[in-house]
Formats: sequence, C-alpha cells, structure tokens
Amino acid sequence: MGKVYTNVLGRFLSIRSRVWPGFIERVGQALTLQLVKGGGQKVALTEKTDMVGAKAGAQPGGAMGRQVTVIADVVALDAATQTVTLKGPNRTVDLAVKDPAQFKRIAKGDQVEAKYTQAVALSVEPAVKK
Repeated sequence: MGKVYTNVLGRFLSIRSRVWPGFIERVGQALTLQLVKGGGQKVALTEKTDMVGAKAGAQPGGAMGRQVTVIADVVALDAATQTVTLKGPNRTVDLAVKDPAQFKRIAKGDQVEAKYTQAVALSVEPAVKK
C-alpha cells in the first residue's frame, strides 16, 4: 500500500444537542478523507453499525453509530478548477480541493479513503427543579 496522508482533502465535524423534558439527545457526524499515494486497494464500500443500551438498573438510555468507508480511485484532475474526479464502487464524483498545496499532492492513480460516521445518543435525565 502507498503512503497515507491523513486529512489531505479535509474534515467535517458536526455535533448538536437537543433537550426535551425528560431526555437529552446528542447527535454527531464526521467525514474524514485520506489520500493514499499510489493506490493499490480494491475500490469498495463497507458499512459498520453498532449500538449499546443502558445497563440493567441504570437510567434508560442508549447509543447507535454507523460508519461508511469508501475507497475510490482518482481518475482525473482539473488544475483550472482544482477539481478531483473520484470513481467509487457505485458512482463517480467531482470533489473541489480548496487548498492549492494539497491539490498538488494528488495524482491520477492515487486513491482516497472516505469515512463517514454518524452517531446518536439518548439518555433520560431527572427534571431540573426550578
């Protein structure tokens, strides 16, 4: 496998919380992209899910998570628009790279590993007395 550059293309992270009477919901999502110089991996999509609930006797609650990983080939580069064309297992997408220094590191034949993670956690909390 080629050399891996973490976060060459960027990272997106979002976390939000909502509070309703009796319980709290926390939701998070993140997207990370890694450039794999020289490629060599099989173009693929994999998905993992997991969940956990509260232990017996504890306050009700739980969490669920999902992570999708896609390996895509760099099939074209457009220097004028700083756009990379990625061919994954199900479709081809154009991705704009904002940083010119990062764009220069990418070559046709490289690969990108994208990981998209979503998670939600729910817990029941005692009402706050006023």
